[in-house]
Amino acid sequence: MGYSSDRLNVPEHLRAWHCAGLEYLLPSVSHETSAKDSQPPEKVSFSDEWKSVLSKSPKSPKVVWTYFELGFDLCGQADPQRGKLLRSLIAHLRWPKGSSGFVPVGLPDQGVIVPDASSSWAAIDRLGAHTVVSLGTDAVDILCPDHEGRGYVSVGDVSILVLPSLSELGPMLPHERLIHLDRLSEIRL
Repeated sequence: MGYSSDRLNVPEHLRAWHCAGLEYLLPSVSHETSAKDSQPPEKVSFSDEWKSVLSKSPKSPKVVWTYFELGFDLCGQADPQRGKLLRSLIAHLRWPKGSSGFVPVGLPDQGVIVPDASSSWAAIDRLGAHTVVSLGTDAVDILCPDHEGRGYVSVGDVSILVLPSLSELGPMLPHERLIHLDRLSEIRL
């Protein structure tokens, strides 16, 4: 039997009340804040590398995924383990095809990722996504330097949800991953 993933984040002593429908009376555990100093930048012109990366994303995804190593994965230096884990996470969500896009926070140059927040924000804007899922804090540190470790940040009309990195999610047990993915179930597609 057990509990569904939407109840795993509810303290055990409150689960009976949650199951009875009183979830909206319980205190919120949201860490929602607005980043005052982070603003999506003005329009930028994309380099050929950025145009190539953007061509791999659906035309108008509802959600954009990012993580620090994504530039490697989209530019021919993919790690098969990262790709497999990310595909399994997205498959678990059962979102409609084309609802997820990918925007790196930088592209590789001589074996290292060169952060480029301006191009990343311009790509997010161009794709029209209003939700960004950052896997790890390295990516959100580039997009929103003043996020201060929060799990949710709002920048303009874009919401950034911060989850553990793929290297942190990888060794977790499946039910532990579900606790983190549960936050994404609230996204309306």
